[in-house]
Amino acid sequence: MRSERLGRLYAALAAVEAELAGMAALGPDQIRELTKMGAKSEAFVRQSTVAFGENPGVLPRNFAWKASSAT
Repeated sequence: MRSERLGRLYAALAAVEAELAGMAALGPDQIRELTKMGAKSEAFVRQSTVAFGENPGVLPRNFAWKASSAT
């Protein structure tokens, strides 16, 4: 049983690695240039996304906003 479970875990890890293989890693300078959000900013954006999804009329009609299911 334990070896079967380990086999499934290794297979899952191999699948994840295969999916990530084409992604490029960011260098230290690129990471420093990224815009970072603090916990309060992230919470505000998440709450705004929920509010816009529930009340689409508050945005201008030409505002290009698309609801995301990422939470």
